[in-house]
This record gives sequence, structure tokens and C-alpha cells, in this order.
Amino acid sequence: MRNLETVQAIYAAFGRGDVEAVLAHCVAAPEWEYGGTSTNLPWLRQGPTRWCWSLY
Repeated sequence: MRNLETVQAIYAAFGRGDVEAVLAHCVAAPEWEYGGTSTNLPWLRQGPTRWCWSLY
């Protein structure tokens, strides 16, 4: 199944209220990858990150 078909199937299932079908397309333990660094993205610096976590 191509990416477009997968997304269309998920939206169609959501529209029908078919939670099981939506969840069937989800991974139980996703692996998140991010190639940015704090030097080129100012909001990743230690100060703002620490502030955001202090809200929780």
C-alpha cells in the first residue's frame, strides 16, 4: 500500500468511527528521529527546553 492509500484508509476509518482500523495502522512503539541540533534551532537550547519541562 502506498503512503497516499494508507493515509486515505486511515481517514476513511476515522470517518466511519472505526477505531480498530485506525489503530491497526499505528505502531505500538514508534521510533522518533530528528536530525536538528540546538545550534541551528534556537528552541532546542537548554534554557527553553528546561522551561517547557518546568510546566509539567
